[in-house]
Amino acid sequence: MRLTTMDFVGFRFGDGTTKLGDSPGKTVVIEGPNGSGKTRFCELLFRCLQLANGGAGPASFADPELGRAKATLDFELEEREAIEVGGARSCSLECFFGQRPMVDARLDRDPAVALMGSWQGRGQLVGRIDTVVGAASLGRPLLLDLALGEGGDKAQALAAALADLGLAVDGVARAGELLVPAIRADQRRPLSELSSGERAAIDLLAYVAASESRFVILDCVDDQLDDELAAKVMTSASALFAGWQLFVTTRKRQLHVGGASRVTFTKSAGGSHV
Repeated sequence: MRLTTMDFVGFRFGDGTTKLGDSPGKTVVIEGPNGSGKTRFCELLFRCLQLANGGAGPASFADPELGRAKATLDFELEEREAIEVGGARSCSLECFFGQRPMVDARLDRDPAVALMGSWQGRGQLVGRIDTVVGAASLGRPLLLDLALGEGGDKAQALAAALADLGLAVDGVARAGELLVPAIRADQRRPLSELSSGERAAIDLLAYVAASESRFVILDCVDDQLDDELAAKVMTSASALFAGWQLFVTTRKRQLHVGGASRVTFTKSAGGSHV
């Protein structure tokens, strides 16, 4: 299942449509300068998917003078998913924001939407990371598993991705009272002794490998990486991702991620545009 279009009306930041293409890739790179609307898109998408998974959305999204705001998300289903739900190749999700945020109850009868609902209680429908610190808190347990020879297929996939960067988890090291992964590049070093860029790259890949979310949003988490390393890390992250769709926002015009769809947000006097 992949998002193709998001329409929104009645929000404080205005009305609009974001089109990701007729058949967007599993990974979507959203590029644009500060103030072009990338994070706003991520926030709205995240809140809509939270609602679809039974969570709550903020009433502050709506413009009180316009009443209840609405976002409509259009999805494309892969062939195997269409077979599972009786042939439907697309579905739409209508999310309303106001005093009581909600998803249109009529969609409960749409078999395609059941693909989303099936994840309630079995994992996250959507995960969002805005800082490398957030990635580290979720990804390092898998790094430690890898260091201890545990973690199964996810740990091995992460090991292969790190090898592409010339890094390897090589046992464990003691940092204070904590047992932490030891990284071998030119020498065996605790993770804390690597450069901030190296740590960011490792933590981002570990987070994506460990994630059980169907949709993952990485919002400008490549800021600590140079252009070459960012491209390698995000291409590896795309290959590691096991969910439905990975969204990567960036300010880097030269971020090339293999096999990814690209959407460019621009900023003008009249607001942001896609």
